[in-house]
Amino acid sequence: MESNRGTYIKQLIYRSWHRGCKETDILLGDFAKAQLAEFSDAELLDYEVILETDDNDIYDWISGKAIIPLRINSELIKRIQTFYARGVGYEDA
Repeated sequence: MESNRGTYIKQLIYRSWHRGCKETDILLGDFAKAQLAEFSDAELLDYEVILETDDNDIYDWISGKAIIPLRINSELIKRIQTFYARGVGYEDA
C-alpha cells in the first residue's frame, strides 16, 4: 500500500511540473515537491482535483485574483499561498 502511495505522489509531482504554463509549473511543482509527502490521502485527492483544472484558473486562485469555487478545497489553495508567502519555493523547495 505504501509503495502505491509513493507512486501516486510521484505522479502528482510530475503532473505539477508538466502542465504547459511555466508559471503554474513552477508554483505547483515546487509546492508539490516540498509538501505532498506530508498530505493525507484525502488531501492528495483534493490536490488532484486542482491539477485537473485550467492553469489560468489555478494561477488566479493562488495569486488571489479570483474567487476559489466551492468544488476546490480552498484550504489547500491557502496552503499553497502560505508556502510562497513564507518565502519558500523556487530554488528553496
